[in-house]
Amino acid sequence: MELYANLVESFCRRIHSTTNFAILIFTVVCTFAFLNSHGNSFLPQNLPNRKTSRFINNAENGFEKQREVTEIDPELAKIIHGGNSLPNYFLTPGIEDSVFKNTTLSFVHYPKGGGTTIKDCVSKINQKYGKAEPFTVFAKNAGETKEKMLNGGFDDVDFFMGTYGFSLCEHLKPRRCAHFTVLRDPYDRMVSHYFFCKYGGGSNAPCNQPIEEFALLVRSIFFHQLTCLHKCQKGTAPEGGWMCDREQLEVEQIVNYNFTEIEMVLNYAEQQMEEMFAVVGILEELDTTLLLLQEALGIPFHDECQNSHSNARPKESEERKEERIQAKKLLMENKDVQRALEADVRLYQRAKKIFEKQKERSLNFKSLYKK
Repeated sequence: MELYANLVESFCRRIHSTTNFAILIFTVVCTFAFLNSHGNSFLPQNLPNRKTSRFINNAENGFEKQREVTEIDPELAKIIHGGNSLPNYFLTPGIEDSVFKNTTLSFVHYPKGGGTTIKDCVSKINQKYGKAEPFTVFAKNAGETKEKMLNGGFDDVDFFMGTYGFSLCEHLKPRRCAHFTVLRDPYDRMVSHYFFCKYGGGSNAPCNQPIEEFALLVRSIFFHQLTCLHKCQKGTAPEGGWMCDREQLEVEQIVNYNFTEIEMVLNYAEQQMEEMFAVVGILEELDTTLLLLQEALGIPFHDECQNSHSNARPKESEERKEERIQAKKLLMENKDVQRALEADVRLYQRAKKIFEKQKERSLNFKSLYKK
């Protein structure tokens, strides 16, 4: 490039008798000719095999984050990168609608984030149209499920769901797959989780303690849903098949509690959310979420389930409402809780931005809500 610049400068000195305009035109023409002769050698190389302008526009930063996480754990980086999962339906040009509407689906259930509403809606639709119920993936069967997928099982299943639904797409190769999820403000979610437990609902963390202590045990659930692993190895099972650990590894264990590396993983997960999920929903706008899911996946979520909300609280007393308000205030003012929920707060903020962009590009949303 430097040599080329010197040649242009030398030539320009020789034609000093020409007008400045002519010199400018000649330089521009030569520059285009030079770049054309060198093809795309000045563009970032080895771009992912996706038609995603987001990566192209932010390639250097994105590849650096991916490289960092790959050095931490290659399998974790591969799952977050989502090579076999379809990217966001609304924000990714160049993929036919039919690909999304005929793919295997995996719903990642964020506890107390509207997941039961989605599950009940899917059951209602399946009963109406005579389809099989989705296969549910939870803590106790996640490792076994992934092992069966890697060994060619579940050929007859096209819908998975559950709290451990993320990463399933990577185990379904060569079948393409799409994750989707619905998120909620992490502080509101924690308050809901706590009082759900206190008033008789299930919870892995005990709730016979102050809500701040409860939150420090539960932490950022969604971040851990995205980053927990079941290590799998080929050739260790009978007949050389795959075998996966039954116990999951959480991100802290993977990085040996190195908080710098946890931050790297979180940064990469934030960036990759458009690649991870075909649709990102928000509980605070549930009906719009159902509309987006229907448009992207071709399942009548909105037509069949609008204005319905499973586990919706009955009309509460003013005392109960105030109790929840004060509980959220305690969480938001506690520095330790802020740190414990930081990952989910950041992912939720990213999800809200994606959600707004999805609405902007949704034909269904424009036709129903914009005059």
